[in-house]
Amino acid sequence: MESIISSIIEFFYSVIEQYGVLGIGIAMFAESAGIPYASVVVVLSAGSLIVKEQFSFWPMVFLSTAGITLVSLCSYFLGYLGTRMGQSLKKSTLAAVPHKKIFYP
Repeated sequence: MESIISSIIEFFYSVIEQYGVLGIGIAMFAESAGIPYASVVVVLSAGSLIVKEQFSFWPMVFLSTAGITLVSLCSYFLGYLGTRMGQSLKKSTLAAVPHKKIFYP
């Protein structure tokens, strides 16, 4: 189990080292989009690079927040569009069905 965790940490560490601060934003975007891994690993990798003074703190915070926020906005707008499409489909379906009053004795 420890070898799996250490390999995941090494992978994200190498991604962050290769792509820099943008790698943080991409990794957080992917995590929020539903790719199954823990964003804590990315944050820990970023923290170790900050401690080693390879990257500065505020760009890391900004890009990780931007990645998460961007996915949240995409999810919101997809839900909004789906609701609007569902409402218009419901209206068009009801308009096509003739309405009759049904009386029960």
